[in-house]
Amino acid sequence: MSVLVYLLFGGLFVSNKAIPAYMHWLQYFTPIYFAYEAMAVNEFDDSVVQMKVDTHSIMGTIKYPLPGTAFMDMFGFTREHLTRNLLALSLSPLGLLTLAYCVVLFAHREKR
Repeated sequence: MSVLVYLLFGGLFVSNKAIPAYMHWLQYFTPIYFAYEAMAVNEFDDSVVQMKVDTHSIMGTIKYPLPGTAFMDMFGFTREHLTRNLLALSLSPLGLLTLAYCVVLFAHREKR
């Protein structure tokens, strides 16, 4: 079930702008969200993508430049969140290991 939440709210299948406001907080529990936004900022920030459109006419294929920030805006990603994303990705394994340690400690404690 958690994998489904990771995929739905990570930004891969549903844009962050399309998530209802009352469910928006769920994206902050998915490491995929932070990784996807960091990857998008790394790939598209300060870049220009050459789009090719085949018109199926005499004009042939038309090429036009599209700024990479247009892709980031489409998904609701910003460059300002890059530090937050990298910090969250760095600390999430530590948090999961601490949670696992507490579960093992609680489950296997000596019963007196």
